[in-house]
This record gives sequence, C-alpha cells and structure tokens, in this order.
Amino acid sequence: MSKSGRGGGTVRIGKGSEIGERCRISIANSLDIGEKVLFSPNVYITDCDHDYHNIDVPVIAQGIVQKGQKVSIGDGSYIGINVVIVGNVKIGKHCVIGANSVVTKDIPDYCVAVGSPARVIKNICNKAVRKKESART
Repeated sequence: MSKSGRGGGTVRIGKGSEIGERCRISIANSLDIGEKVLFSPNVYITDCDHDYHNIDVPVIAQGIVQKGQKVSIGDGSYIGINVVIVGNVKIGKHCVIGANSVVTKDIPDYCVAVGSPARVIKNICNKAVRKKESART
C-alpha cells in the first residue's frame, strides 16, 4: 500500500506487515516498509525535523527541515515497543530493534540492535548459517 501525505511524502507498506496500536508516522519524503514487518505499539518514525536555529522565533513556527532523507525497513524485521526511528535510516532485512531503542543510523541485515542510540549487539545471520550448515552434516 502506498500513501502520499499532505507534505508530499510517500509511505509504502509491504504485504503482510502489521502496524501496532498508537504508532505515529511523520514523513516528509519517503518511508518504505518491507513485507512481513511487525511493529509493536507506540513506534514513532520520521524522516524530517523541526528547524530551531532562530532564537527569536518559536520552534513550531520555524518549519520542517527536509533534506531528502528516507527511512526504509527491510522484509521480516521486528520493531519493538516504544522504538523511535529518526532521520535518513535504513534498517536491514530480518532485523530486531529492541524495546525503547532510538535508531539514528543504519542497521545491517540480520542484526539485533538496542539502546539509545541503537547499536548492533548481535548478528543473527552468522548463527543461522552455522545452524543450517550443522543440519546438513
């Protein structure tokens, strides 16, 4: 499903993906959610920010900073409860983002990331490959 918001941003949600309750998506440019992605409740995603440089003008009146940023989330990923995803970020395929994490940088395929800011703590691909190899022998 694709939806273009009033700000001109495009949101694409892949087949079989599920968005949890109270999730908030604020996109000025582009959000691409792969297939079979699972969002827990209270996830917030944005590809833009408020300008705040003029101290004589309230932040709300300074407008949105759009730098052509895009957010993408790969097929089969799981986004935990209360996760925040901000900026120009790519979350790879089959990733797990732990509860309450703040994703500000790319997360490679098949990784578990946690924290604020989120950092990779485990690569689950290596474990899966070893498991497949041992099953063959």
